[in-house]
Amino acid sequence: MIRLAVPAALLCGLLALIAFLVEPQSDAGAILGPVAQETSKIDSANDRQLVVALVSGDRQKRNAAARALAEWLAAQEIVADVQAGPEAPSAAFLDWVWERRFHLSPPTQDDLSTESLSARLIEARRSLSRGAGMLVGDRLLRDPTGSFARIIDRLGAARTGLSQAGGIWQSQNDTAAIVFVTLGDRPFRMAETTGLSERIRARAGALGVESYLLGPRIIAAEISAQTSRAARFAALLATALLLAWLAWILRSGRSLVSTFLPLALGVATATVVVQLAFGSVHVVALGFGGALTGLALDYPLHLLSHGHEQRRQTERLVLLGAVTTAVGFLALFGSGVPALMQTGLFVATGLAAAAIASRFIVPSTGKALRAPPIERMVWYLPYKAWIEVCVIVAGIAVIASAPAGSIRTLFEPPGQVDAVIAKFAEMLPLPSGQHVLTVEAENLDELLERQAALRPTLDAAIRQGLLGRYGMTGQFVTASKARSLSDLPSPAAFSRRAEAALRNNGMVAGFAETQTDSYRAALAALGISPDELAAFPETKIIAANLERTAVGWRERIQLFDVKAPSGLATAIRAADVAGVEIFDIRARIETALVELRKRVAKWLGVGALVAFAALTIGLADWRRAWGIARTTAAATVLTAAILVLSGGTLGVFQIVALTLIVGIGIDYGLFLSGRGNNPVDREYYRSVALCAGSTLIAFAVMGFASVRILQEVGLTVSLGVLVMVWFNLAQTRRKGTDAR
Repeated sequence: MIRLAVPAALLCGLLALIAFLVEPQSDAGAILGPVAQETSKIDSANDRQLVVALVSGDRQKRNAAARALAEWLAAQEIVADVQAGPEAPSAAFLDWVWERRFHLSPPTQDDLSTESLSARLIEARRSLSRGAGMLVGDRLLRDPTGSFARIIDRLGAARTGLSQAGGIWQSQNDTAAIVFVTLGDRPFRMAETTGLSERIRARAGALGVESYLLGPRIIAAEISAQTSRAARFAALLATALLLAWLAWILRSGRSLVSTFLPLALGVATATVVVQLAFGSVHVVALGFGGALTGLALDYPLHLLSHGHEQRRQTERLVLLGAVTTAVGFLALFGSGVPALMQTGLFVATGLAAAAIASRFIVPSTGKALRAPPIERMVWYLPYKAWIEVCVIVAGIAVIASAPAGSIRTLFEPPGQVDAVIAKFAEMLPLPSGQHVLTVEAENLDELLERQAALRPTLDAAIRQGLLGRYGMTGQFVTASKARSLSDLPSPAAFSRRAEAALRNNGMVAGFAETQTDSYRAALAALGISPDELAAFPETKIIAANLERTAVGWRERIQLFDVKAPSGLATAIRAADVAGVEIFDIRARIETALVELRKRVAKWLGVGALVAFAALTIGLADWRRAWGIARTTAAATVLTAAILVLSGGTLGVFQIVALTLIVGIGIDYGLFLSGRGNNPVDREYYRSVALCAGSTLIAFAVMGFASVRILQEVGLTVSLGVLVMVWFNLAQTRRKGTDAR
């Protein structure tokens, strides 16, 4: 019992340390690098937006549902703001706009001519006679320059682009009421976001309308939830099948515990080491590394399968296999990809810890275990070495011929997400998630100047039918150079023009004194900061994509209804505005994945070479090491070639999964190379059979998962195990001899 009690206590301590210390993270930049900046970051202001569509053929019914849902959402802790329809600007906001109007929209010399001032007065009098004019009081009369009126008009155009009925936003196909929700500034949590979406759907159903939800966090939660459900189900099913399989084989609860305990210690140790080394544990390292560390389950099975006489030799082979595989995985540090670097350290640490733990935990029973008699499946392969070399060369040719353009994305949204996006595309204008236009500068004024230089090109693109509309801060805020007020007329000059404009309209000339006071105050007002824009609900959406960078400012301009991407890109590049870039985010991500695949393949190849160099040193027999290396390479390359022929270019995770095949090849080769068909050798064959059976159970279950990434990893490893066993059972001499 002491043999199990001490490591069990150690495991409990590691698990407690994990609960207290480990911080999982899922930053896309840890996988894709700089290109991930263009993808949703989930925690930015714009990515906390959520749109709810309440569908019903009865407009009155859906409007009532929208009001009730908005009131309910406003009381939710996770929600920061809710808008179901156009709201009157607050008094504080109107005061701020009035005070800073010359900085937001400075008047031109033409705006200050007597003729323009007269025309503005006519418009102001008409507005005051309508209900909308009551919103701004007499400010339109006190500002005949038109600055205040232009700002209000721009603000309305920059919002949703939707019409309203009964005070509620309506979809452009008039089938749904639209509610805009801003989630609170808090870290993204899948369970919290998923819970909110479920409550919204339940609430809408109770109100008698159909609901659709769309937003970056909603999509991220859907992907995470689907992946988590699939992974959890696969893990539970695989664990149940493995327990049944091992219980039938081992026929001892103590042996069963001693088989799983080294694996648990390996995973727990690896998790803590990665946390200490990197400050967090990426979900790729946690999930994928955990799967690869499953190779550690082989170590106790090997030890349990052999009698007392082979114990020392078996321990040596287990430790050698763990060390060589660990060394190979450490080569992932050369990839420079943080998530894969963590995976390399995770697997290396986990395998080493599990191998050492197996040495001290697993008892030497000397009892024969139930196992498939695969020694009967040994087959004759003449010229085995030459055939394996030919398989390697032919397989590499097949892999190299795969089309580079068929790289698949790392994660794929559930089918229902695509259906919801298509539904929303019919109901309201959605910003393009594929075509990205960014403007960068060292400071905010320079950024706004560049946006001002870009606006004529975008406006022309709208007129030419290349683009529906766009949204950027420069539509509302003007650069300080452009809003320099030194060139504007003096208050005295303005007063004379204002008096003339008033007389032209038959108005009292003395009102010019009030207009001049307002003009003088606007000239003296302070400039505007982005923080002020974010402070008001009316302008928060305008500055949502404006962010500070390490070198200055950057804004991702929202593009709506991009009808001719290539024509739009050509026009923007022809404008030749500094700091402006337009690109296809899908193409850029695909390029990044191509480069990532090449880099991962390169360093995994380096790792395999280092592993076999370590194997040669450990065996002190280069001929045997070369035989193991050749057979492992042939099986791995053949597995990859089959995957390419059946599904196209290998994905990044499929390539990393092939490293597990290399580890399996080293493990099987160490135990099977040079074996004959005598009673002692049959123990080695059967220990490999037990390991292969356990691995197939775990990864075959993953192959039937509903998430593609799990399918790819499961099928890759399952196929690789079968191919590796098939190659390792091949002998160069017929059965009954002792040499291969």
